[in-house]
Amino acid sequence: MALIKCTECNAEISSESYACVNCGHPTKKTLANQKRIEKEAAAKANQPGPVAYITSTAIVLGILYACTSGDDKPTERKFGLSDALYMCQSIMKAASKYPDKAEVPYLTGYEEESGFAFSWGASTEHMMFMNGLGQMVPTSGSCYVNRSQKKVTQLTINGKTVI
Repeated sequence: MALIKCTECNAEISSESYACVNCGHPTKKTLANQKRIEKEAAAKANQPGPVAYITSTAIVLGILYACTSGDDKPTERKFGLSDALYMCQSIMKAASKYPDKAEVPYLTGYEEESGFAFSWGASTEHMMFMNGLGQMVPTSGSCYVNRSQKKVTQLTINGKTVI
């Protein structure tokens, strides 16, 4: 045991003491012990309790049950109007001279028993294609998608049949 000076009142105190006997100021030993206790308490407070473990386990089991229960047949998504429109928009862009510049707007098509029909032009918003001079020009076109084949079976751009 050694004698040290109190950092508050400069009185001589034991290095083993927790506070100055003269002024009551805590020693470095007390402050270090207090920080250690605070760290342990904070670490303990951050640990999840039993309720958290039970809740998370129940959630995981519920997800596993939902994923494994029911019939094993995958449900096939119905090929619809939006799928056909996307196909027409994609093939129209690909057929233009500058596909990255082509603008093929969304429009409502017609659903028929055998497929889907779309038409851009006089009664709807035109498509915009870039010409050889770098100008965007209005373009008309029509597209037909066969429902059973799930492919474009007729394509017309500016009155010319492409497919």
